[in-house]
Amino acid sequence: MHLSPKHPRARAQRMFSYVLIVIFVAVGTFLLTRYTQGFELDPGTGSLIQNGLVLVESEPVESSVFVDDRDIGELTSSRITLPVGNHTIKLRANGYREWSKSFQIIGSDLVWMNYPLLIPEKISTNSVAVFGTQPITAFSRNRKILATGQPSSKILSIFNVNGSVVSESELNLPEAISNELGAATLTELTFAADDQFILAQFSQDSANTYVFINREDVGSSFIMDKSYGIDFNKVQFDSGDADQMYALADSSLYRLKRTNPLSSNLVAENVLAFRSDAKFLSIVQKTNQNGREVNKFGIIDNRDSLTFLSSALSDGEYTIVHGSYDGDESVAISTSDGTIVFSNIGRTQQIKTKRVKVINSKLSFSGNGRFLLIRDGENCEVLDFEFNKRYSFKLSGTVQSETRWVDDSHISVVVDGMAKIIEFDGANSQNIIVADKAMAPFSNAKTDAFFTIGLAKERYTLQQSSLVNDK
Repeated sequence: MHLSPKHPRARAQRMFSYVLIVIFVAVGTFLLTRYTQGFELDPGTGSLIQNGLVLVESEPVESSVFVDDRDIGELTSSRITLPVGNHTIKLRANGYREWSKSFQIIGSDLVWMNYPLLIPEKISTNSVAVFGTQPITAFSRNRKILATGQPSSKILSIFNVNGSVVSESELNLPEAISNELGAATLTELTFAADDQFILAQFSQDSANTYVFINREDVGSSFIMDKSYGIDFNKVQFDSGDADQMYALADSSLYRLKRTNPLSSNLVAENVLAFRSDAKFLSIVQKTNQNGREVNKFGIIDNRDSLTFLSSALSDGEYTIVHGSYDGDESVAISTSDGTIVFSNIGRTQQIKTKRVKVINSKLSFSGNGRFLLIRDGENCEVLDFEFNKRYSFKLSGTVQSETRWVDDSHISVVVDGMAKIIEFDGANSQNIIVADKAMAPFSNAKTDAFFTIGLAKERYTLQQSSLVNDK
């Protein structure tokens, strides 16, 4: 119906309705926006409060969730809404130790705890193998195969550790290789990017000899120095290409191809340290700068173009590690002045540089590249590349083994004769089993078994501890 000036009351009612609609839409939009930001109306006080969302998962079983000592009647893999402030979450499951974490909700936080690893209350352990002397060990990158060898032997033991039962097989080096190695002792084992190829380092009179081993065709194994015609003092697999290696002869760095025929080409001179992966090569090189010799760190791309990333480094030992998370390539180098971390490598953005004052440190990236562990003795720093955070903690006691990433979120180490599993931020440190320093503990790919070396009556034992409560 047409409203003329003769109907002021109808016009006022219509305008009032428009105003109510506008107010309703505005209030609704405001409340919806606040709801998506974690706000909700407190029915008790009528005030607007802000919440955060917490997602909790647990392995190897689901568990009951307790928030601030209150059973919320939910299992893990649930969405939990919590108000802003400090909270403690505890996870409980029959036959497993309690897991807990204190944290703070700020604003409309989304907290995703996808890393809780529940440890059985009673851990069952069995002996897998016994060794007369301290074994040399290496595990494949997929955490399915363990290789061990006695220093004085030319026979390797290969363990498949990812099944319900560990199986063992022997790998005998060809007689010609064993004879040529003579009295040289085994000092290091390394797997290639897959679990088929192994690099064995033998040492005698301060000289290293490297043997390339094909597990599936042992007869095709060969001594690298002899086959390439170069005396190497350090060889590494390319972490992304099993058919490619890099080797240092004195200070000359070579790229080695395993494909038939074998080939080598000189990549750089005056190299002091190096690390390779499928995308780039990192080196510390002695170079001339303004008429004086300095050590600088740089990367070599797949076109063999060198770009220096650091200023002059102090003399000393260098450790280099590579990592990749969410497409972001990173590299860290430990020096006598501290640790330098470079990220955004290979991207169009400027390379980021971060310095950590931990000198001569042990470095390792988690399997997914999210975390970088920087350790100097008992002091640990962990950089989180997802949330750009840093966690600092101490390993309480005497550290007796290397630290090793058990999975993407946990490290393992032997401290005061006890093998431990520790979360990335230092929380929830769990004692697993008495162990020797001979091997940094590791888990298989399923993270349902934990492997250590035990020592009793001068005999070394490979131990398998179950991380699942089978009862």
